[in-house]
Amino acid sequence: MTLKKIIVAALIMCICIQDVESVECTPNFCKTRQCKSVTCGPHQLLRRRADVCGCCDVCTELLEMGMPCISFRGPPATAQCGRYLVCMHRRCVPMYRMNKNRR
Repeated sequence: MTLKKIIVAALIMCICIQDVESVECTPNFCKTRQCKSVTCGPHQLLRRRADVCGCCDVCTELLEMGMPCISFRGPPATAQCGRYLVCMHRRCVPMYRMNKNRR
């Protein structure tokens, strides 16, 4: 990838991130928001009112053990570690392993 393409890609990412973070959630925002009906797939979790402003339901992908995961600030996550798993050192690991590391 050329330097010019890298710079263009970085600028596009910055614009997209700024656009997501510039959403203003006013007190009555959810009253006027038109939420789409959501049907989650077999490896997804329905999260109620989990969009940026807490108005609409969203589906979150459930990651399996060993899959990469990221915890960061910003827009709501589109994926999370599955049942009985936690994100530790950027990987989904069993909860019991997290407790062993705290001792």
